[in-house]
Amino acid sequence: MKKIFITIVSILMPILASAVDFTDANGIIYELGGKGSMKAAKVKGTTTTCRTMKVIHIPATVNDGTDTYTVTTICSGTCAGMFDEPICWDKVVIPATITTIEAGAFMMSQVTTLVVEDLEAWCKITVSDFYNGSNGYYTYISPSQFCVKGQTVRNLVIPSSITYISKGLFRAFKCFDSVTIPGTVVNIEDWAFSGCTFSSLTLGEGIKTFGREAFANCNN
Repeated sequence: MKKIFITIVSILMPILASAVDFTDANGIIYELGGKGSMKAAKVKGTTTTCRTMKVIHIPATVNDGTDTYTVTTICSGTCAGMFDEPICWDKVVIPATITTIEAGAFMMSQVTTLVVEDLEAWCKITVSDFYNGSNGYYTYISPSQFCVKGQTVRNLVIPSSITYISKGLFRAFKCFDSVTIPGTVVNIEDWAFSGCTFSSLTLGEGIKTFGREAFANCNN
């Protein structure tokens, strides 16, 4: 058993040790890691210059001058505003490569327009919890405008390829007139649409489970 453990550690250590920080020209700070086709970048912070911009475009890939990394994660609190250094962003653009947004990633950022490059990819994003399950699944993006490929979406139709909607994914979105969820969706997780505003909701017959407060405090 000891030999197996040492072997696993010896395999993982070079991968873990390879993680380095990199800041791009726009002041976005990344953690770069992985090897070969598994090179990935996490957004882990922003510089003062980046915080004063009105529009922030998170790229699908980032190149450190040697290698290209796919941007897959936005870490908790790393795009957050601070009392002494507020985020000035009006708009944030999120690429289709993002698979995870950690809860609280945009806390106090006051983003009013969210642009996603692909609706299906956005609906597959996992919002992870860093509050240990205590009301924590929340990206802290509360947009009054939601755009897909540059087009404003007022009537949200979840793609039929989607089978579940992650915890807190659309929480506190103040931008929809209607929401349509197809029969392919079987699970709507905790706080998925909590605090949303819409006047019409259509639910498919395939839904089997609703998470805690999935549609709580919706103005509809």
